[in-house]
Formats: sequence, C-alpha cells, structure tokens
Amino acid sequence: KGLAGAQFKVYKPDGTQVKNFRTNAGLSTSPTVAGIVESDANGLVHIYGLAYGDYYLVEVKAPKGYELNGGKINFKITNITSTIL
Repeated sequence: KGLAGAQFKVYKPDGTQVKNFRTNAGLSTSPTVAGIVESDANGLVHIYGLAYGDYYLVEVKAPKGYELNGGKINFKITNITSTIL
C-alpha cells in the first residue's frame, strides 16, 4: 500500500538537484519552486517536464508516523515512459 504525503527532491546522477519540473500534467505550466514533489493518495509521485535521462529521488519528509527512507530511488526518463529502477 502506498503512502500519501511523502515528500521527495529530484536529483541528477551527479548530485545536482533538479527544481525545474511540474507535478501535474497540463494543469499548470509553472515549475515547482522548491523542487519538491509529494506522493498522492496512492503513494505515487507525478513528475512532468524532465529531459530524457537518469535521475533519483531522495525522501525529505516522511508521512506522519513513518521514518525517512534513507536511500536513493533511481528512475529513468525515456522517449516512451518513465521507469523506476
């Protein structure tokens, strides 16, 4: 079961934080300000507007009653879809 309310920052493999992305599809053309994306009611995060390539997420705020995930969550943007690695 996914958890709502977890917050993540997006990074490139070299450790550079990515802040210029959207967290909704087509509803806003404004990118995030802090570069933080939050999991929805199903525990999913939605990130739009990233260039093709490899990235990773780092949890910066866990939902109430849970601990931070201390690891990186790798994912890849391709010309077809995104993939969690």
